[in-house]
Amino acid sequence: MAEPEQGPGDDTAVLDEPAREAPISTGRAAGAWRSLLAVLVPVLVPFLLIDPVLRTLLLRHDAALVDGRLRLDTGSWLIHLPLVVGWCWAVTAGTAVTGAARAGVRLRPATAIRLGLRGLPLVLLALAIATATVALEVWTLALVSEARVAWLAALIAFLLVTPFVLARLALVAPASVLGGLPPGATFSALALLVLGVALGPAALLGAAVTLHREVLPPRVLPAGVTELLWHVVLVLTAALQAAALGRAFTAATGPDEVRRTLSAHPVAGAAPGLLRLAALALPAALVAALTLVNPYRLPPIAEGVIASSDAVLAVGWPAGRAPVIAGAFRVHDCLDDTCHHTRDTPLFAEANRHASAAAAAVAPDGTVTYVLLPDNSYSSGGGAPGPALLTRCDPARRCDTEQLTLPGPTPGRAPTLAAATAPDGALLVATVRPLPGGAASELALIRCPPPPPAANPPASPPPGSAAPGGPSPGAAVSGAASPGAAVPGTVSPGATVPGATVPGGAVPGGAAPGSAAPGSAAPGSAAPGSAAATPICATPKVTVLGTAATQPPARDGAYESPKARLLSLSVDDSGAPWVALREANGPRIWLGTCAAGACAVTERHGPPQRGGPFTVTPAGGTVHLGAGRLRHCTAESCSEQLLTADPRDDDTTVVWANGAVYALVTEPVSRLGLGNAGPLAGIRRPFVVRCAEPTCRRRQTVALAIPPEIVSSAWLAVDPGGRVVVVHDRSDTLTVQTLRLP
Repeated sequence: MAEPEQGPGDDTAVLDEPAREAPISTGRAAGAWRSLLAVLVPVLVPFLLIDPVLRTLLLRHDAALVDGRLRLDTGSWLIHLPLVVGWCWAVTAGTAVTGAARAGVRLRPATAIRLGLRGLPLVLLALAIATATVALEVWTLALVSEARVAWLAALIAFLLVTPFVLARLALVAPASVLGGLPPGATFSALALLVLGVALGPAALLGAAVTLHREVLPPRVLPAGVTELLWHVVLVLTAALQAAALGRAFTAATGPDEVRRTLSAHPVAGAAPGLLRLAALALPAALVAALTLVNPYRLPPIAEGVIASSDAVLAVGWPAGRAPVIAGAFRVHDCLDDTCHHTRDTPLFAEANRHASAAAAAVAPDGTVTYVLLPDNSYSSGGGAPGPALLTRCDPARRCDTEQLTLPGPTPGRAPTLAAATAPDGALLVATVRPLPGGAASELALIRCPPPPPAANPPASPPPGSAAPGGPSPGAAVSGAASPGAAVPGTVSPGATVPGATVPGGAVPGGAAPGSAAPGSAAPGSAAPGSAAATPICATPKVTVLGTAATQPPARDGAYESPKARLLSLSVDDSGAPWVALREANGPRIWLGTCAAGACAVTERHGPPQRGGPFTVTPAGGTVHLGAGRLRHCTAESCSEQLLTADPRDDDTTVVWANGAVYALVTEPVSRLGLGNAGPLAGIRRPFVVRCAEPTCRRRQTVALAIPPEIVSSAWLAVDPGGRVVVVHDRSDTLTVQTLRLP
């Protein structure tokens, strides 16, 4: 039967006969969607307004200005509770509209909002039960990993029952506003719930995330536009869920039950207009205003993401260039100071494809030099090691590879080494050789002369970056202390011995090293059969510094994480190298250098606890970071300064650059004004600290917008102008943040 005409003042529900879903015409469908949006927007907008206000007022320590957008991240889930409540209210009210439309009733938006509020407690209870059910299923799945038959049978039964349990819980939302819970649900209703409540919203949010990352990142849009787009996506997701729930409930119970339930409620004379939907722009306008006002005077942070699972070996910011990241498999060049665009150069070519990157150094002009360890360079069976390899990629990323035989290796042990570049371009490699008896090690330094000007002609900079600058003593390079080589122990400290090298020679089994001619080979590879390039280390000079009363522990592989580094190599402003070996399970550090023609190794004491990051300052001072304290030691005395109340800073980073100490630390942060206890315990925020002097009596701090749990894998470097770059690995991506401290 056709729906009877309704006057403007008629407040009775319109009931259709017979008892089946009313056919929905195109016009009525459009009106139903307008009614649905007219319900969702008024409910969600206040909660979307509350969210940034709460974050701004209560989460001040979490604020960061990233790419021109105010980011208020938090490690606490409590901040999301108001939005969850608002979401449940909006979907429940929207279900009343869509279910009524399927039954031929046009419900007023105000009535639907009131019904949704009345059914909200029951919906929140159902959501809590559904969350507990999913958590129990995940826990059961974890137990099955122990391969117990009983648990496996329980999991199979659980997997068969859980979908029906979740479907019944999902129907609680429409049942709270449209009638009693149906005794059962048809297969079509279950399929509709799965598609409309779970899979459809997931696909919509996934497409929005992809669009957000790949096409429309926040930095390319005006302030507030990104938030507006996200709010539109949230409203559409809620509308999709409400439509699926309303239709599934009506299909399971029939329209008569819905009509009887809504018969006492007033109906709408016409579908509401779309003007009220403009309220959705209010939360985005608020976020834009907060970003422009910048109430906390936050320094701007630029963030770039490199889609690579590469392990970082060294980070540098040469003068006149963008940041450079030396990965274990490729060189990552930022094409601008913000690192929004990058270029990758593969490290491994035919000449070094059977080697593993052990250490790397970034030169002041942007040249990256790797020390690689061939697969046969150490073996548990004590076999004869092969020569190490040097791979040098000039600023234009033309890469050459040659052999470097490191004398005196220890069979069965993975060597330990560190690399750095002197201001004049010379490559320095620090090595440790365990001495017989297991109680001491010998520290030595290998110096490769700088390349002649003709071997490294000025190269055009990468697009979007400045021309490569010359050597800059103030540039700080965060180098990797990783596997290296042993040196002979029969030479007295300060003596030099010639290193065995094949100048510019081809690696056995590989192509002759050389640069690829333009258009003939990709950067990073040597053209087969090309002429030998200028030697990387034609005349190495090995200097034995002395002995240290410790030995690095044996390792099985070449790569060593930053927090596990024991050997460090630094170059001060005058070009003097300082080699430091940290005790593996204690506070002692041995510092070796050469001054006035005499070489020596001296013992220093770091923080009293085990290990910790450290760096070397000019004139032989050391700076240690541990247990929240910065400890500065000279040959005469040590002093300490408290940096943070977090005792877990043993896994972070500290460097000396431009006459200052830069440290990456974490600080426990109060959440929602509730302190840092109970469910909020353990929540931390990373900070970059700059100390004007090694004693750190005067310092500046800037909060970073990175998760605190990945600080242990972060690298820090400073350019000659004082700008800081922080690189951290998130398993499948490298995130690069650049900033300038105030």
